[in-house]
Amino acid sequence: MEKITANGFEGDNWFLAAHSLGGVMTQDFLTSGSTSPDASLFKGQILMSSVLLRGSRSVQESDGTTLFDYNTPTLTMGGTKDGLMRITRVAESYYHQVTNISPSQANMFPVEALSGVAHYQFAGGVPPSFVQKNDLKGDISDESARSLVGTVMTDFIDSIIRTEGFASTSQETSDFMAPFLEAMVQEGSAVMKEPCNDDDIINVASNTCIKGSPWV
Repeated sequence: MEKITANGFEGDNWFLAAHSLGGVMTQDFLTSGSTSPDASLFKGQILMSSVLLRGSRSVQESDGTTLFDYNTPTLTMGGTKDGLMRITRVAESYYHQVTNISPSQANMFPVEALSGVAHYQFAGGVPPSFVQKNDLKGDISDESARSLVGTVMTDFIDSIIRTEGFASTSQETSDFMAPFLEAMVQEGSAVMKEPCNDDDIINVASNTCIKGSPWV
């Protein structure tokens, strides 16, 4: 930040962007508090092929919604052809950050699914051997993928600046995620809420746990 300022930047619109495991590092930095006072200067965070950590969220007893112990507005971007951060994991984030989010944090953590984009199409250069072995092949060119990433990123930044910390998820992503969420509900997926592991034959109703599949 000092180098950027020294080179002429006079504004205060600071944003952090990170790809893959870099997203864990930025979350570490932004929650560092007193040890890194500069963290409070950032107006938003952009995660590419990365997600908000599960440990930063909890399901509320009062209404069953998800509340994040996190104050930085965050855009989560995932590619539908990502072979490492699979789109099903991004769908989990979509449920907690968009569908089930506490009203007090609505529109703070938008999620976008980028059609046809693979893991390393968010980055550049020669992919590491692990990525080459495990990533899927994107449906679009690297140039098109990075243009799409740039568009979604700048739309988020613009929204955060204009609306003081809030940005909505696109209707295209909501439509894309709908069948994933339906499958999670039918499965009684534990990534939505913890299982209601009760000794009774019929589990005690609770806002913080899931009772299982509607098929059962």
